[in-house]
Amino acid sequence: MNPITIGVGLLICGYALWVLTLRLQGKEDKFHKLEPMRKFWGPQLGSAIHYIGYVGLPLIFGIIAILGGMRGLNLLAVFER
Repeated sequence: MNPITIGVGLLICGYALWVLTLRLQGKEDKFHKLEPMRKFWGPQLGSAIHYIGYVGLPLIFGIIAILGGMRGLNLLAVFER
């Protein structure tokens, strides 16, 4: 078990859940890149890209880091493959 890798994974997952919570509460004024993304890509695609980039991918990377840390891998070794 690698506690540093697990801790980083938990922080990444926490960030993703925090962003998700703010988005679901409608506090979109906290996201400075959201409006330009909506203007460039359109409201639906801009929001989808924001969800994927700021919620989906960090959540996936956080879970991968946690699982790798539980297997004893350090943070860089988790993402080498």
